[in-house]
Amino acid sequence: WWIGLSLFFGGMVTLGAIVAPAVFNTADSAHLSMPNIPSPPLDMYKQVGGEIFGAILNQFSWIELISLGLMLAGLAGMILLHKPARRSAWVLLALWVALLATAGYDQSILRPKVLTASAQLRASAFNHTNLPTSSVSSAPAALPWPEQDTFDALHAQSEFIGRIKAYLLLAMLLVSSARGLAEKPAPHHPTKPIEV
Repeated sequence: WWIGLSLFFGGMVTLGAIVAPAVFNTADSAHLSMPNIPSPPLDMYKQVGGEIFGAILNQFSWIELISLGLMLAGLAGMILLHKPARRSAWVLLALWVALLATAGYDQSILRPKVLTASAQLRASAFNHTNLPTSSVSSAPAALPWPEQDTFDALHAQSEFIGRIKAYLLLAMLLVSSARGLAEKPAPHHPTKPIEV
């Protein structure tokens, strides 16, 4: 249980707090580019950073899967080897099921949609080059861009799902810690015999 939980939670924190900022900041400061992507209207560093970070997320999906399996094995021990099973074990099982459903939705439904929307956005970007820009931003002002809107909505949903997974893992960590503290025996203080 603890190995799976630490792998998953530590990986999520590392991806969000270290890897993503490093990838996008490096792509921006090093002026990295990709072929066949018009910039403008697309921000090149976001396209490069998204390509790299997407590949990292695909690799991390294996860690998610392995971690979920390890956590399930630990939960089985908590439930089957302790009769009756403690209430905290059932709470952890409910959180695990919610995490499984969230991770499954992210990997099997949402991520393919994001990849498709990204490809459609890049293909449609050629229709938005050399257009007059608004005075407020550098985005093209003349034509609506439904592909951009679709990608932005899916990207926001993907970030929200990532936060949900992190919160579920944090809740598991807190419940597991409280459970562990409750199971520790009270410290034993030997009493001295009373001298007469």
